[in-house]
Amino acid sequence: MHIQRFLDAIRCNILFAKSVILVEGDAEEILIPIMVKKTLGVSLDELGISLINVRSTGFENLALLFHNQRIKKRCAIITDLDRSITGKVTKAHKLGLSRKEKLRGLKKRSKWIGSFFAEHTFEIEFIKAGNVDAILSTIKDVYVDNATIKISEEDIKSDDIKKYGKRILTMAENKGKGWYAILLSKYITPSICIPKYILDAIVFAKTKFSNELIVQMLEYVLDTYNEDEEIDNLKNELKSYNEGRTSFDDIKKTLKKVLNKNEPILYILNQL
Repeated sequence: MHIQRFLDAIRCNILFAKSVILVEGDAEEILIPIMVKKTLGVSLDELGISLINVRSTGFENLALLFHNQRIKKRCAIITDLDRSITGKVTKAHKLGLSRKEKLRGLKKRSKWIGSFFAEHTFEIEFIKAGNVDAILSTIKDVYVDNATIKISEEDIKSDDIKKYGKRILTMAENKGKGWYAILLSKYITPSICIPKYILDAIVFAKTKFSNELIVQMLEYVLDTYNEDEEIDNLKNELKSYNEGRTSFDDIKKTLKKVLNKNEPILYILNQL
C-alpha cells in the first residue's frame, strides 16, 4: 500500500519525464535543480529529467519499476554512503555500504538503473567539490554570536575534514537540512562546482546530449565569464558552428584552454 500511495503522488513525474533521478533528502531536492540551472543554463525539465525525493534510503521498491518489462526509462539513484569523518566504522556507514551493494545488484539486473554515491553526505561533498565560499556566506545566517561565527569560518576554511565536516553538519542540523539548503540556495552562482557523483547521475539519466544542447549550454557559460580575447574567440567559434562553418570537434579542442577546469560542462563533455 505504501508504494502504491507513493506512486499515485509521483505518477506524472514518472510518466511524462524522459528519465528520473531519485534522491533521499530535501537538500538534494532543493539544490540540485538550482545548481544545474545556474551552472549550465538549462533546467532539469529542459533536460527531460524529473527529480523525485524518496525522503528515505528505501530506493529498492521504486527502482524495481525501471525494467525492460516495466518502465523503460533511465533511473539514476543518488544516495549517501555516510562514511564517518573520523574514519571510524559506524552503523550509518555499514548501512550505506549495504545499500550500495543492493543497488549495484539492481543495476546488474536492469540496464535502466544507475546508482551514484556521496562518500560522506551531500553537505560534505559540496565543500569537497570546491564550494567553500558559498558555505562561508551562510555562516551569518546560521549564527549570531561573533565568536561562534569566527570559529565556524576557521573550521570551514580548514583542510581537515574532521573540522569542516563537523562544522557543516552542525550548521545543517542547527537549521534543519531542508532549511539550510534554502539558505545555501541564495549563494548558488554560475561558478559553483557540482559534485562529480551528481554530474555522473545527470549524464546517466540524460543518455544523450545533442551538439545543439551542448552549444546552448556553452553560450550560457561563456556569458558568465568576463570578456577577454579567448572568450570572444570561442563565442565566434560557436557562432560559426551555428552557421555551419565550424565542426563541433573544433570547438571541443578550444574548451579546455579557455574554461575553468571545474566547469560542469567540461566534465559532462569528458563523460560523453
